[in-house]
Amino acid sequence: ETLKAPNTVPIELCARVERAIQNGEQFKVYICIPMHPEGDPTSAAVQEILRWQSRTMEMMMDRIARAIHKKGLDAHPTDYLMFFCPAKQEGPEDVPPGLAAPKAGTVAAKSRKSLRYMIYVHSKLAIFDDEYMIVGSANINERSLSGNRDSEMCVGAYQPAFTKDTCGDGEIEGDVRTFRLALWAEHCGKHMPEHLNASSDACMKAIRQLGDENLASYIVDEPVKKKSHWLSYPLEYGKEGTVTSLPNCKDFPDTGGLIIGLASRALPNSITT
Repeated sequence: ETLKAPNTVPIELCARVERAIQNGEQFKVYICIPMHPEGDPTSAAVQEILRWQSRTMEMMMDRIARAIHKKGLDAHPTDYLMFFCPAKQEGPEDVPPGLAAPKAGTVAAKSRKSLRYMIYVHSKLAIFDDEYMIVGSANINERSLSGNRDSEMCVGAYQPAFTKDTCGDGEIEGDVRTFRLALWAEHCGKHMPEHLNASSDACMKAIRQLGDENLASYIVDEPVKKKSHWLSYPLEYGKEGTVTSLPNCKDFPDTGGLIIGLASRALPNSITT
């Protein structure tokens, strides 16, 4: 409340994970966000937004770590919650012949050399338990969710024949699940059998491993062509719930700017939350 950003979406996600840990349930949360907000990632405004973002991530990881400790489990917060971002990695053969060279020393020149760049996530989409999906215009920030600032709209979809009530303990295998599998196959560059059960440990492990591999190749300066766009978000997530900079990737490649963000002494919270 002191920050004037009282929306509870991140805490609600944490509360559901905490309940699953306490009850011994399989439950996972996969969050896909842009590598950085729209604009120059070195600017004061974007750095401040990134700071609030990383602090929110740490709050979520800390709560889950505490729930794990309370239950006495040998587990890591990323076994239950993980953040990802999409990016494109191309090879020299993908550069059109005759394409004019960008001005030396610019971000464009660096990107031309590395042939990598973030894919900006602008969709606002959530899929719950392969049962319900919602897509709309609202971001998970105060500007969209306060109720008296931006006007927003959304569409929710489900199939009455494919819900927990009708399917019981069996898999929910309707069109919402088909859509999720197609979307994940696009992000990952392939269909993976682990995707069939998104709440399983095997699925989280497989997707996290793929994201880590893609991130490792993304931060290398030499071009590495990848069909998969799925990257683990480039921060380090500790077993005790800490969120810190990666030792080998503190700044965004090519563009610069601290990934973990930096506090601004000039910008009011009403702008950056």
